[in-house]
Amino acid sequence: MITIETSRLLLRNYRVTDFEDIIKYFSDEEVSKFEDFYPMSEEQVRNMITEWQDMDNRLVAELKSKQNVIGSIGYWIDDEGHYCMDYDFNPEYCGQGYATEAGNALIRYLFESVGISTIYGDCDVRNISSWKLLERLGFNRIRRLDNQSYKNDKNGNPILISTFLYELDKAQFNLSNNIKRYLKTSIYTYAGAYRELLISLPGDIAAIGKLVCDQITHPSMYFTEPFAYLEDTYYGKFASYPSHRFKNEDELYITATSMIAGIFYLDEAGFGENKDVTKRLTVSCRQASILFSAILKAKGIPCRSRAGFMDFGNDGDSYVEHWVNEYWDFGENRWVLVDVDGYYEYEERFGYSQFDLPRYKFITASEAWLGLRRHTLHKNLDVYPTNLLEGVCEYLLMDFHALMNNEIFYSYQPMHLRSGIQALSENELCELDYLAELLEDPDGNIERIEHIWNTKEEWFVLTNNTQNIYQDTFGESCSSKGK
Repeated sequence: MITIETSRLLLRNYRVTDFEDIIKYFSDEEVSKFEDFYPMSEEQVRNMITEWQDMDNRLVAELKSKQNVIGSIGYWIDDEGHYCMDYDFNPEYCGQGYATEAGNALIRYLFESVGISTIYGDCDVRNISSWKLLERLGFNRIRRLDNQSYKNDKNGNPILISTFLYELDKAQFNLSNNIKRYLKTSIYTYAGAYRELLISLPGDIAAIGKLVCDQITHPSMYFTEPFAYLEDTYYGKFASYPSHRFKNEDELYITATSMIAGIFYLDEAGFGENKDVTKRLTVSCRQASILFSAILKAKGIPCRSRAGFMDFGNDGDSYVEHWVNEYWDFGENRWVLVDVDGYYEYEERFGYSQFDLPRYKFITASEAWLGLRRHTLHKNLDVYPTNLLEGVCEYLLMDFHALMNNEIFYSYQPMHLRSGIQALSENELCELDYLAELLEDPDGNIERIEHIWNTKEEWFVLTNNTQNIYQDTFGESCSSKGK
């Protein structure tokens, strides 16, 4: 008998007392539609429970908060000795990440406790939710199998279908765990009581990205001559923006929860499309990135914010400081570059989407830092501080924090840098060179990056404008004096 516990679930053996919960989904036509069985009768479900209750490869998923069974998950071994995972969940609980949570737990158990090296899964090609689940869990699609049959029709004739076969090996799962760290939230991306709301938003990446764009106006719009096209197509009249509101509300909306609250404060309908400026938050790229990350993380899609420099044209010559996102596409096994801060219409202008940008559009802060230090960067960078290296340093450290799931605000910078980059020694600049080299491949270097995060206080102990005032007024803190 085994029990596997996750944050919300218990994976455990079947019990006779689970009957009322289990029959809800095993008798459901939608659940059986792509399976090797038809909707089960009461007798069939009771017999199945009796047969499976002592089998450690057949488990139920119990929702801890309600102590009810919401699904079944397990594995079987085929004629060639392959371990194959399967699962069925109550449709009432789908779309809330429970199957992903249960699948991750079972996979970890099989690799770490059972000691196998590879797990397989398959599903009907029409069962989109099933193969998307396998891809979220890190499985690779290895082939399509046609003319498969798992059950007969009412006349006893085989029903022929096509299936996708998936494979997950232990090494791939360990890499996948590095990717899944970006399901974790920070104080900035934590959805809190809004989590279910975010889960209910559209599932398509481009639709989510467009929805984020529809909630936000960039502050620069109020400090430049308005374009009639933008007003007519997206924003409405910029002149209608209330004069009592800040023309930059970044400091009001630093976290995702504050932004969501602001969205409802300005429009009780909440998230909506094509809003005019009076119902939008006036925030910049970092905030847009945080909101997008919060939505994807709530939906079980790994996502991270990146701080660097964007080419808003297409000539690869001039880059402006900017925050973007990367989300992990399990089907294509890659980080997809996304910009949700505005309407760029790249499709019409350049032939690619702002929700799947080519890599040359964005220079990472680490690339910019190393290029400046080594005199190999031959691109124009537009940064706020007059000292170019200092401006890039700020973005390097913001990107470092973002990759550690700590998407700090612009003015939150290391205390060690309060006197400016000119106060750093050459040894300290070389330490930043090393950090930048690691950030060039964050997934491959994650352990060494985390070591710096955990040991180098110079780069993660932060200050902000208010804290600076207190320090200037009262001097060093007691803790810094060892009191």
